[in-house]
Amino acid sequence: MPTINLQAQLSENDLLEAIKQLPPEALEAFTDKVLALRAQQYAPNLSQKESELFSIVNRSPSDRETLKYRELVQKRQEETLTEEEYLILIELSDRIETIHAERMNALLQLAQLRQTSLEALIADLGISVRMKSLESGKL
Repeated sequence: MPTINLQAQLSENDLLEAIKQLPPEALEAFTDKVLALRAQQYAPNLSQKESELFSIVNRSPSDRETLKYRELVQKRQEETLTEEEYLILIELSDRIETIHAERMNALLQLAQLRQTSLEALIADLGISVRMKSLESGKL
């Protein structure tokens, strides 16, 4: 686990600066924990299982992955994609599809816990099941 140097009293900006020191993988794990905490604070009546499911529902590809994906999709459309880039695009597509499948599975489990349909849950939560960050680059 990475170590971050912090001052004794932190402003929000100080905390953000400390978080910026995290490597990408640790940042993603930290973000998942923050989202779970946020879900607990906004809806303290959620069970631990519901909080975990909401954490999964809130996952998305990293900004770096999204930018790279869009770049490679653009190159594919322009027919300038190299073989190496094609393999990276396949990897990214697989990762994005996995995240989306995990989100949908978590939503389905949440609907079952709440004894409602998936469609009703999605409508009640006002969420999109599409990966919005990728809308400019289609799978």
